[in-house]
Amino acid sequence: MITKNSIGIDIQDDKIFLVWLQSRMGKTRLVESRTISVPEGGSRAESLEKAGKTINQFIKDEHIASPEIYLAFPGEKAVVRTLKFPLSIKENFRETIRYELEKYVPFSEEQVYHDSRILAEDRKKKEVIILLTVVKKEDFTPYLRMGEHLGSGVSGLESTYSALGNGLSALPGTASLATYAYYHKSEPRHLVVLLHHNRLLSGRSLGREAESHPAEMFFPELKICKNRNLGDGGPLTVLTAQASDLPEGGDGEDDEFTVAELDTGEVPSAQYIPAYGLALKGLQKVPMQINLMPRGLRKRPDRKALYLVYALIAVNILLALTWSGSALVKKKTVLEDLDRRISRVKTDLKDLTSLENEVEKKRARIAFLNNFQEDHPPAIVLLNELTGVIPKTAWLNTFRLFDGTLEIRGVAGSASDLLPILESSPLFSEAAFTSSINKTGDGKEEFQIKLRISDYQ
Repeated sequence: MITKNSIGIDIQDDKIFLVWLQSRMGKTRLVESRTISVPEGGSRAESLEKAGKTINQFIKDEHIASPEIYLAFPGEKAVVRTLKFPLSIKENFRETIRYELEKYVPFSEEQVYHDSRILAEDRKKKEVIILLTVVKKEDFTPYLRMGEHLGSGVSGLESTYSALGNGLSALPGTASLATYAYYHKSEPRHLVVLLHHNRLLSGRSLGREAESHPAEMFFPELKICKNRNLGDGGPLTVLTAQASDLPEGGDGEDDEFTVAELDTGEVPSAQYIPAYGLALKGLQKVPMQINLMPRGLRKRPDRKALYLVYALIAVNILLALTWSGSALVKKKTVLEDLDRRISRVKTDLKDLTSLENEVEKKRARIAFLNNFQEDHPPAIVLLNELTGVIPKTAWLNTFRLFDGTLEIRGVAGSASDLLPILESSPLFSEAAFTSSINKTGDGKEEFQIKLRISDYQ
């Protein structure tokens, strides 16, 4: 009887949440969940190394044979962005992101680890939606070193955001929700993730803003749903372990969102959901396959099952060769019939090219008329909004408006802080750097940012 073991380890500032799952005869069960304290004193790497020894001892004491191990680091150390690209780059989207990475994060590729996955395709708009996860190498290194000290080897490392998304996707009740947000109460920072068909759209951490009214807390998630026309115009469902986790005003009476309590199923408490999602990766396919660990450091998969598959393939090949003799005659007859059908179809499609050209001309005209009728805010409204949201330590020297897009240039004390500030405005979205950030003689940072103007009413 083949038994597979998988361990998910969610590493937070002062605690580690561990979940051990076991699969036997196609059935998965949660064997044990544990909370391990991260030792204080010394550097972060030293503390995690000590915690790794505790985990090694746990695996040894429980006699867990060849477990798959997946780790997650605190979500606030990662940058998670949802990007739109032309459908034509689908086959080489990772190369495209690698060359354009500095447009979306204020770091060069040499400074970070990153991974990306396709979330969805919109063939009507000829667009592909991609989730990008980025972490600075200096923040990531302590967790890589911890993985090196785990004797069983580590198969993957990701942020708590994607681990939380995978864990939520396996819980009762979430499969029936097309789009929902989840408020994860933890210390010292709370997390909010937004999922659509159990795929992560966004993840962020909350500090003091977690004490504000829920309508303000979930404004970024509501904005994403509005911009992408998610939820059929209805209120956004916000899940939480307990309704009392949300501050005053989260009673579901707001027209833009409703609050519901999450059923954690076999998971003992909401704190273990990220570790549960990590452990699932070692036993089954999960919605989000994000892995920031360099390939050369990942644990090599167990080859026993692969050798068994090879043996079965060899047997099938022998059976196929035995059967192929009698199948050749039938195949020839079928191919001749297909050739006759193809000839008839070619005759009917002689004028297809000219029809397609005519359709493209009509589409171009319709697109022109639609663009002509676009209603964007006056420039003075946009300039007034920028004046209100940009910090006093920053100023603009260029303001350019074209085709629903705004381009600004200027100088700031910290240019990397401007993207989330600009996207917090209801008038702007899809903020991105269009060139590298340059230092001025007085220590300031020159920036160039492009913004998409949201629908104006």
